[in-house]
Amino acid sequence: MRLYLKIIAICYFVGFILHVLDLFGARLNFAEMKPLWKVWIVFLTVADAVTAYGLIKKRIFGEVFFLGVAFSQLVAYTAFEHLFGPQMPLILFHLLTIGIYIFLLRRQNILLEKK
Repeated sequence: MRLYLKIIAICYFVGFILHVLDLFGARLNFAEMKPLWKVWIVFLTVADAVTAYGLIKKRIFGEVFFLGVAFSQLVAYTAFEHLFGPQMPLILFHLLTIGIYIFLLRRQNILLEKK
């Protein structure tokens, strides 16, 4: 589980970097975004940074933020696709990462019960 959470931390750190680039207009034109998109980018910038830090430092809040950010993006990109556009790669990424997390958590709990 630890290795998996480190991999997820790296993914979220990359997301943080991408969103910082968005804030400075180096990837997306932040200045011309609609207000909803601006709030969303700022939220993801902060949330991705907190998630990555928490996971690397092996803090429970890292796992909580990971699940919170993943589920918030799933809701945003499925229920509000009309606002955020099609984001199928991100939807699949979050479904996969949550699924693997749940599998590893269950496996870890089963192994602990056998001790």
